[in-house]
Amino acid sequence: MKIIITKGGLGLGSLASLVTLAFVIAKLTGAIDWSWLVVFSPVLAYMAFGAVITICVLLVVGVGILIGFKKLKNFLRSQKSTEHTESQHRFIDTGDSSVMTNGISQPESKKVQLYEERGETSRYIDAEITKDGDLVMTGQDLGKLPKEFWGDSDYEFFVYIPAKHKDDVHRVLLEKFHSDNPNVVNQFEDLKSIDDVILALLQKLYAGNPKAIDQFKDFMRSQGIPAEFDSWV
Repeated sequence: MKIIITKGGLGLGSLASLVTLAFVIAKLTGAIDWSWLVVFSPVLAYMAFGAVITICVLLVVGVGILIGFKKLKNFLRSQKSTEHTESQHRFIDTGDSSVMTNGISQPESKKVQLYEERGETSRYIDAEITKDGDLVMTGQDLGKLPKEFWGDSDYEFFVYIPAKHKDDVHRVLLEKFHSDNPNVVNQFEDLKSIDDVILALLQKLYAGNPKAIDQFKDFMRSQGIPAEFDSWV
């Protein structure tokens, strides 16, 4: 009979198994009078040790994931705050719909602010036409109310309309504006693109309205235009 011993020696698990085997043989031959719990204690101790190590590893990984998620969330929140405080593209309701912040025309910008309220609970609502031509109206609640309701102080929500429906959005918003303002003529003729007209219409119709997203979504759907709503905390 050949006994083969590996170059690396016995591992902790193998050692526990061998010791337990020796205890079992001794127990069966009557050499020891221990309880079976003591006999199997080396293997049980090894299993317990492995379980503790596994739990510790999972805890460390879990904490790392939570910290990373929190940092990402804080980064996104800071970016959002920067957009609200530094954005220079703001249509102003002065009677001339082509006037923008600082009196500077910025046709390349595709974003307007519709609502801003700061306080114990702050709310921000923007409308944006993306580079792909999609229309997105986004909202963000920060502070007390989302914390009480959702368990997090930052709640974001939005309505999304694909670019292929932009002409329909332009048409129904223009009809709504002229229906609400029958005495106003050629309000948007100076704007250079359909995107600027849509954003100007959205500000005329929904600026200062804390329920702008819900009302815009319901209006679009009532006109047969798909408006996808989503949110995240």
